[in-house]
Amino acid sequence: MVEAGYSSGGAQRGCGEALVIPLKADFHFGDEGIDSGVGVLTWERYYGTQMDFLREVGELLGYDLFQLHRAWYPNGTSS
Repeated sequence: MVEAGYSSGGAQRGCGEALVIPLKADFHFGDEGIDSGVGVLTWERYYGTQMDFLREVGELLGYDLFQLHRAWYPNGTSS
């Protein structure tokens, strides 16, 4: 998401609620969890990129999450 101009990672809350990806506990803290030491880049190589997930969720919901984000945060961030 950084390459698209958005912050990434749980500790970086500046991207706003429209671009938060909810994960089940195993993906956070399990043996292959993003917060258990695997890291974002390795996790994305294994499961797919955050951008891919956002696009897929947007398609399933029927709207563009990036457009929603821009409507909620016209200045670009939630902070």
